[in-house]
Parts: sequence; C-alpha cells; structure tokens
Amino acid sequence: MIYMKSIIIVTVVSIIVSIGIYKGIRKVLYKKDVTNKASFARLIKYILVFINGMIFLGQFEQTKPIMSYLAASSGVVALVLGVAAKDAFGNLCSGLMILTFKPFVEGDLIKVNQGELIGYVESIRFRHTIIRTYESNRIIVPNATLNSATIENAFFQDTRKNNYLEIEVSYGTDIDLAIDILKSLVEKTMNEYEIQSEDPIEVKVINFSTTGIDLRVVVPSKTSLEGFDMLAKIRYELIKEYEKANIHFGNYSVEVSQS
Repeated sequence: MIYMKSIIIVTVVSIIVSIGIYKGIRKVLYKKDVTNKASFARLIKYILVFINGMIFLGQFEQTKPIMSYLAASSGVVALVLGVAAKDAFGNLCSGLMILTFKPFVEGDLIKVNQGELIGYVESIRFRHTIIRTYESNRIIVPNATLNSATIENAFFQDTRKNNYLEIEVSYGTDIDLAIDILKSLVEKTMNEYEIQSEDPIEVKVINFSTTGIDLRVVVPSKTSLEGFDMLAKIRYELIKEYEKANIHFGNYSVEVSQS
C-alpha cells in the first residue's frame, strides 16, 4: 500500500512539474514571437511525456531490470544512433539556431553563397528550409547547409516601430519634473513590454504654443499595434502622476460675452 502511494505521489508530482515547465516554455515562445512556435511547443511536450513515462516505469520492480539494461546499453545505443543520425541531429541544431537567432524569417528574400541560390524563404522547419525561387520552384535546403553558408538578406533590418508621444503642459510648470515623470513612465512601460533600445529615452521641448509647452518623446515598440497599446498605457499613467505632482496639461479657454 505504501509502495503504491509512493508511486502515485512521485507520478503526480512529476506530471505537475512537467505541466508547469511546458506552460512556462510555451508562454516564453509565444511572448517572444518565435517562428514555428507551435512546433517548438509540440517538441517540448513530447520530450516531457517521454521523461514522465520513464519516471513512471522506473518505479516498478518488474521494470527495473529492463531500465537497468537500457541504462547499461545506453552508451552503445547512443554511439550507434549518433553515427546514424549525425546529419539529422546537425540539421535539427541548425534549425533551432535559425529559429532562435533569426538571420532570416519567412517571407525574406535571401541570397545564399553570393548568388548560388536566390529566393524567398517560404517555410522554416526543424530539418530544412524551403526557398521559393523567382521561377516559383521550391528548393529544400538542409538547415546545416544554410547555417554554414553566407547569407545576404535583403529584408534584414530593425523592424521596431517608433511611436511619437506629444503632450502639452501649462506655463509655470516645473518642466524638469514633468520631463522626469514622462521619461520614467516610458522606461517603465518599455520594461513591461520587454523593449530594448540602444539609444537613451529623451524627452524634448519642441514648441511654445499659445496654450502651453509642447513635449515629445519617441517610444519604440515591436509592432504598430503594440505601440498603440503602449502609448495608451503611458497617457493613462501620466494623468495620474501629473495630478499627484500638481502638473497641469495645457488648455485654451475662450470667454463668450453677449452684449
């Protein structure tokens, strides 16, 4: 009875831990917008299922001799599989590197080895990459070949979007305080969205209008939609922070009188 309870506890704990690991890795993959994230998640799932199966079987007395035999012969099996699957494993590792570091993504126009092959990247798989030439032919290239080749990517550039946020504060405002608050909110929001920028965030005074002082800051984002959300969040937080600091936005009032 105690033996069965031990098996159940170990199995349940193993499954719970595996589910937590899977969900964590899946969340990172989708948050980072990794190419072929569904395939990555599926591969992780299969590996975790295999590990849980080995843990479960390893607890039974009847299967321990088999597990011991497998462990003893694992060196020979690994050697045989290593020789047989050398190319496949190399392509898999190269595919993971391409998907992770993204020297090119689906849709890019690339030139391999100074024009040896030119075409659009149609699909990136774990083993190979499919390139569509100008003649609409599909060329299947092993990832290990691409990983060691010289790649010229016509579309390789910084895809970040620059979003301009302009606000107006009233005359008489502590301008240094207004700038510091806006800058800190931009940096805080960038950290929440995991946006990195080589250039420091700078708030500039761009104009003196009849209603106040105009400030502008550039907020980088990964996409236009994400930039819209970031600006909305900064504006919302800015209203509350300026109210606490007794900083007022610029305003223009008109007095109407009837004679």
